[in-house]
Amino acid sequence: MPGTAFLRRALTLCGVLVLLAGCAGGTPSDAPLSIWGPIVTLAAAAQGDGPALAALTPGLLSAAWIGADADGIQPMMRQHSEAGLGAPVTLRLSPVRPYGQRLLPAGGGNLHLLWLDADAQTQSDPFAANETRLFAALITPTLTLERGPTLVSSGQTWHYAAAAAGDGSLWLAWSGGLAAEPTLYWQRLDAAGRPLFPQRLALNADWPLLTRTDAGQIDVYWAQEGRLWRARLNETGAQQPLALTTLPLLNAGDRLASITAGLDRTHAYVFWNIRRADGTAETWFAAGAFGAQAWDAARRLGFALTAGSFETGFNGGAAAAADAGETWLAWASALVGQYAALPVAVWDGAFVGLVYFSGGRVAGYQRVAAVPLMIGAPQVATDRERHVYLAWAEAGAEAALLRLTSTR
Repeated sequence: MPGTAFLRRALTLCGVLVLLAGCAGGTPSDAPLSIWGPIVTLAAAAQGDGPALAALTPGLLSAAWIGADADGIQPMMRQHSEAGLGAPVTLRLSPVRPYGQRLLPAGGGNLHLLWLDADAQTQSDPFAANETRLFAALITPTLTLERGPTLVSSGQTWHYAAAAAGDGSLWLAWSGGLAAEPTLYWQRLDAAGRPLFPQRLALNADWPLLTRTDAGQIDVYWAQEGRLWRARLNETGAQQPLALTTLPLLNAGDRLASITAGLDRTHAYVFWNIRRADGTAETWFAAGAFGAQAWDAARRLGFALTAGSFETGFNGGAAAAADAGETWLAWASALVGQYAALPVAVWDGAFVGLVYFSGGRVAGYQRVAAVPLMIGAPQVATDRERHVYLAWAEAGAEAALLRLTSTR
């Protein structure tokens, strides 16, 4: 049951808990332990976010990132199990300037790897060489390349979102065209990694998000004319588009770095990771009940601890009970799926951790590991046994260190 693995290690980790609680500013970035156990280094890489994660099989985690070898920049993968770290695998995918990798389940234990990059086939064309496209590859359970690189988007691509359909295929949404007035498209990718034709969803729209409930309902969210929109997505297109709330305010010099969305049993959540003009990072979020015609205005993400504990439903142990407050959080990344309590990976300025949401509000907070300087958003994944995997990028001497810890 959830919590069992954590309790087995409680005695051996109690000293670590005391250390982490008292050393927010002094724990070195190569600290070997989190509250769950060892921290391993997946790689040192010039990466702006944590590595992409997927845990299809209990006890086996796959991670993907942008690395390099003697031939230059390369997409890379690695697996972690109870036996330890496997060897890094270089994926020969004709990269130019890849970024934005994501891993999602495909049929037969395979994985879909998605990323943004320039097309290596058009580098001699001065009009197309600088265009960014969405690509896909099908990866086997042993990290061999089954199919790819496969060109998915039909033109210049700015941002994309993906959701597993439950049968090995994917739902995709991506924005493209003119930067000033992008067009939003939706598209399917089959279980073998083959794209279907894109369909137009909205004009002058950007920053798509996709969520899938346990019942299989796909919702698409996007930004349009200063507002957050939502629509139900099915094979015939977007149904009942609705403006939910206004977007967080961006002042001159501010930049929206990334977005993420998640679900609990009753509410949906959207998070905006913002880099302010002075370099500080903030996260804002909005939430609404399923079927709500409007959401409250977006607000900055922060917490305040309250009395007692909060049962998370995962094997990471109980979190501290919490409510909204002014201990500010940044770099949110929501766990994909639907849960009684939604875990969102965050950074509080000294620790990477998980903030839990239930019923549309902050309900718990769990510090996991000391991270003096986070680079971009961390990533969180879980397996069928509710073990949690948390990965992030932190500042190293010469490159970002991609770290991983888990409840296994």
